[in-house]
Amino acid sequence: MKVEEIVPGATPGTLIANLKLRPYPLPDVAKMKKRLDVKGHSVFNTALREDKTIYPDPKKDDTGKVTDKGEPKTERVNRIGFALQKLIIKRATSFLFGNPVELDYNAESDEEKALISCLEEMLEDNKEEYINKQIARKVFSFTEAAEYWFTVDAESHEQYGFETKRKLRSKIFSPDKGDVLYPYFDEHENLVAFSREFKIKKPNLEILYFETYTDEEMVRWKQSSLSITDGTWIEDAREPIPIKMIPIVYGRQDEMETEDIESIIDRLEKMFSNLGDTNDYHSAPKIFVNGRILSFGSKGSSNTVIQGEKDAKAEYLSWDHAPESFLVEANNLIKMAYTITQTPDISFDSVKGIGSLSGIALKLMFLDAHLKVKDKEEIFMPYLQRRYKIMRAYACEMKNSFKKASKMKVKPVIKPYMIADELSEAQVLQIANGGKPFVSQLESVKRAGGNQDDYDKIIEEKKADSQSDVFEATY
Repeated sequence: MKVEEIVPGATPGTLIANLKLRPYPLPDVAKMKKRLDVKGHSVFNTALREDKTIYPDPKKDDTGKVTDKGEPKTERVNRIGFALQKLIIKRATSFLFGNPVELDYNAESDEEKALISCLEEMLEDNKEEYINKQIARKVFSFTEAAEYWFTVDAESHEQYGFETKRKLRSKIFSPDKGDVLYPYFDEHENLVAFSREFKIKKPNLEILYFETYTDEEMVRWKQSSLSITDGTWIEDAREPIPIKMIPIVYGRQDEMETEDIESIIDRLEKMFSNLGDTNDYHSAPKIFVNGRILSFGSKGSSNTVIQGEKDAKAEYLSWDHAPESFLVEANNLIKMAYTITQTPDISFDSVKGIGSLSGIALKLMFLDAHLKVKDKEEIFMPYLQRRYKIMRAYACEMKNSFKKASKMKVKPVIKPYMIADELSEAQVLQIANGGKPFVSQLESVKRAGGNQDDYDKIIEEKKADSQSDVFEATY
């Protein structure tokens, strides 16, 4: 489809206005950045949490009555922030893509095997493992992201299994980088165009770009800061799409990953900040005096004596119950934040006393996080499948003989991250193998970090031991 076919006869301005009709609202990037930056939280906002004005040196008369408050002084209150948003997003990303995504395929012919080898080389060349984590982190943080696949000229190479002068590359589009994304769907919810708006700043000039991708072409328009006021769009570039499909992979979710616990985080920050203020005032011992005190011991003396009149009393003030109620609420809020976001608490204090757990116990411990990964597959399985379709299309465009194998199904396999219980796994495999070893001795030596030389030495030592056993005296 040509870009102009989306709205036939429309001017560039009208066409762009139609391409901007998203089926869902744009993400509030400024608000999301504030949440991710702990300094942007409400507890650091001086308009919402004001510093205190005190009068440390009031003037008094002979009777002790304050006659003048004196000079005011601003006393800064405590501002304690919690970067729970970052922590929860990091853990969600790690459980989802902590293990590399595997390819599930059924390659039978030589051409199909060559195509799979080509895809694996392309993924390795583009560092797919790290792209996956970046995309997940951006979707969890800013609700959407996209990646653009294209080829660049290169020196002749055979990295993909055949000789070519091109390499496949990718670029991430994300709201936090200033990209405004506009997917355009038809009445059947098929993606027929994808647009991106972005700005490039130059000395004394800011240029606004809007580019649209269809299955046939990419068209880019621009407005300079001199023409933005009149809304004039000028065509800047037009390029054909060689693979005859939109070279964009787009993923989104409805809300930021921590949307449901923002009130909990605000409450925790307010509680701990207030507790810090209270400790500043009351952490030092305070003495309540009933009656007249004649004298205190000198400052710094190790044996301080307080002298008072008959029946005078002096006792320390203590805060008996408030700390316990504070801890109960704080612990419950933190627990609720982890529960709502399906995030396991794997801090050192939480796991130091659990001892050795079996493989089943470990799976139960991380069950909630793995269920969350299953939910996220609804977003990322179609995302990865489209990526592989685009990459196969580019591979077929580079080598025509791959077209016969292009109908082969390639499915991504997402394996949630899990701590390996190697002993339990080995026992299960050995039982399934009738109690016999399930790997060769050479393979076990390699898994332990050894090599062929180590294996040969083990065999020689066994031979030496068996020879000594033959000649050993028996009684």
